[in-house]
Formats: sequence, C-alpha cells, structure tokens
Amino acid sequence: MNDFNQLFSFGIHKTPWDYRFKISNFKDFLKLVNGVLIDSEYPLSGSFIWLPYGNKVKELVFNSLTEKVHNYGYDLYTLPVIVPNKLLQHQSKLRSFEQDVYYVHSRLNKNSPVPYLRPDGITQINYLLSSWLKKAKDLPFRMYNVGPIFRVGGRIPLISGTGATMIEGYSALSTYKDAMAESMRIRSLIEEIAQSTYLPGFFVKRPPQGNYHELFCESFGFDVPLPTGKTIQPLSQYYHGTKYSNVFNVKVENEYVHLCSWGFSDRIIATMLINLADKKGLVLPPEFSPICCVILSLTQSAVSLAKEIYEELQRAKIPSWLDITNDHIVKRYLKYERVGIPIRIDLGDREAKNKTVTIIPRVGDKIEISKEYLITSLNSVVKNMQKNLSLIVDKKKLNSINTITSLQEKIDSSFTIKAIGLCSSSACINKVKEIFSGEINGWDVNKGNCTCIVCKKQGMLAYLARRH
Repeated sequence: MNDFNQLFSFGIHKTPWDYRFKISNFKDFLKLVNGVLIDSEYPLSGSFIWLPYGNKVKELVFNSLTEKVHNYGYDLYTLPVIVPNKLLQHQSKLRSFEQDVYYVHSRLNKNSPVPYLRPDGITQINYLLSSWLKKAKDLPFRMYNVGPIFRVGGRIPLISGTGATMIEGYSALSTYKDAMAESMRIRSLIEEIAQSTYLPGFFVKRPPQGNYHELFCESFGFDVPLPTGKTIQPLSQYYHGTKYSNVFNVKVENEYVHLCSWGFSDRIIATMLINLADKKGLVLPPEFSPICCVILSLTQSAVSLAKEIYEELQRAKIPSWLDITNDHIVKRYLKYERVGIPIRIDLGDREAKNKTVTIIPRVGDKIEISKEYLITSLNSVVKNMQKNLSLIVDKKKLNSINTITSLQEKIDSSFTIKAIGLCSSSACINKVKEIFSGEINGWDVNKGNCTCIVCKKQGMLAYLARRH
C-alpha cells in the first residue's frame, strides 16, 4: 500500500512517536489525530484537512454505516450545498436561523435575497416533498443525504467544526401511528450503528426544554460518556409531527404528512476514536483500519519470510503493510501503535528457522502459529479483537455511571453520569439540576418506570451530566 509512504515518511506528525496520551480534553484528542488522520491547522476555526490515512478510515466507517441505512429502506439523494433564501424565510415561521448560517454573497445577487450554505437538509427536503408527495402510494417516503454542513460557531475539528460531513435521514409518514412505528425503526437503526462503532452510550428521550423545541415534538439522542468527564451526542433522532408540513404545505390527499429525522456526522468517528484510544495512541477496529496488518522483519534472516507473508496476505485481500527497514525496532513499534494498526506480525530468527509467525493484536494476547495456518489464525484474531473492544467499551459505560437514590447523597466526582429516578415535572427537573449541577441529558428509553427522587411519583431513569 504505497499510498501511505507519505504519511510515514514525510514527518507531518504533530506529536512525537513516543508521546504517551491521556485524553482529558479535546486538545489531547487533537494531539492524537493531528498529523495522522487530519491536519487541524487550517486557518478557519473548526475546519480541518482530512489526510490520506484519515480519509480511508472515514470511508470505511461511512461505507459500513450507509450500508446499514440502506438495509432500513433509505435511498440516497444528494442535496445542493447552497440553499435559496426563500427557504430560510419558510424556516423562520418555526424558528429563525438568520444568525446561525453562512451567507453566500456575490456580484450576481446584489439586488436579490442572499442564499446561504446548508446547515442541514430539513428545509430543502420539506420544500421538495411539497412537490414530490401527492398520493397515498407515495408514502412512506424515506431518504438520506451525505454532504457537508455549515453552521456558525463550530470550533473543534471533528467535534463541532464547520464543513463536517453529515449523514442525515428523513421519513415522511401519513399518520401519527405510522410515525411512531417509524420512530421505533429509527431507534433500532441508531442503536445498531452505535454498537457497530463501539460507542458505550445510552439512548435517551430529551427533556422538552431548550431553544429548538419549536422544530420538533420529540427529541432523542444517543449520549456517550467520554474520558473528558463529559458526555457527547454523536447520533440524534427527531419526530417533527406536522410542524414542517404545515409550513411547507406538504400534503397527501389533503392531510399534512408527519416527519421523522435522524443524523450523525464526523463526530461519530471522533467519539469512537476517543473511547478506544489508549496511552500509546489510536486503536482502530480491524474493520475500520486501512491497514489491518503490519509485517515486521526484526532480523535480516526474516526478510524473505516477511515478503512471503505479505504476498500471501495480498492474495487473501487482507490490507497489509510490509516493513523490512533497518529502523530501530522500538521506533517501528511505536509508529504502528500510534496510528492504530490492529495487528502486528513479528518475524525474527526463530520464526525464519521454524517457519512460524508471531501475531500481536493491538488489543489481546499474542500467539505464535505455524505459517500454514496464518489466514485462519488472523481471522480468529480479528474476531477476538472485535469482541475485546466491545468488552472494553461496555466496561467504560458501566464505570461511568453513579446511581443516585437520595437528594442528600454525596456525589462521587469520578463518575461522568449521574443516574437518577426523575419525572418530567419542571419543578423536579430544576431541583435535581440545582442540587447536583449538570444538565438532564434525558430519560433512558430502554429502562422501565421508577420513582422520582424528588416528588416520589412515577418517573423514569434520567441521566444528569455535563455535555460537550
């Protein structure tokens, strides 16, 4: 894979190879990915450059996730990046976004309303649905779009940066009952996506408070605890009811249609990387790594065997990298651990003599096997590593929660999330926020009813945390 010679040879890395990582904030995260996946020094706040290695990671992740989206019946549409101003005026009937978008000025539109760059696709798709949907057979309608979004205020590359790639989906349904069924399907999709990207989170229904409630009837999110001590929402879902169809006059047989939406962006990759990283650097799951396996000859006698194994992996279509350089072995180890390559094959004098192979997964135990069992063994190592990564994030999820049973309970600050029985009363919500300091992320939709810690009436399990 000669495409990666530039990455490993041109010295664009922003952090020394022997640096030991501890992610307590996003500056630490940028040290982890800067010069490996992205270059964040583009002179526009929040913007960044995807480097070749990072682009391949992104392609593998997004291809896997869009396949799941297709399996749920969504078809790909590509929306324009520039949106006419009249759609913003329609949007303003629900909530004004004039201060939140980038406008496009040119000498050609001096005397006409100024268009803007797309912050998301919801205004565009509702405008189009008003002409696309006419008869009952046109429903349900499902579509998704992949493209950049531009929102004023994004400052952190891969987290909230402007120009991030977003995958957003929309469903149009004829009745409330159909919309609720669709909402459950979307929840299943989001949880499947979260599981496949190793996100140790919770699917929650958000509280009705907030600046955006004019745009939807119900809001859901998949919240993930981070090593930073806060939570982040890499996946979201909304039920908009008929709010948008009323504004854009989206009717089927004289009835306003119901709208559901969902979305995720580059942030999902960042969240996965932050949670899987260790002190050595990135930890890429095998299915999302451009190089699944690196073959290292530790001695001159092993060079011939290393070349044989590389050719065998190429024939088996296993993305591999051959390193027969004379660089110091520790430096080579650090380099490949830093960029997150899942599997390393070490070959020295013993392996060359016995025709064996030593396999060292990034997560898991090393094994030494006969060369003839290489492909079978690698497949087994990959499956074990995927299982181990899932166990790691499950453990992180459990270790992030502090269950609170009393308003007088002493708080352990080492936990990211406080789990509290809570009803939907504003008075109870405000009381909990005042005592425990934090925001109500939402109520866990996968848990049953419990007693509200404040009023002792029926409630549900809520999560309180600081949010990014």
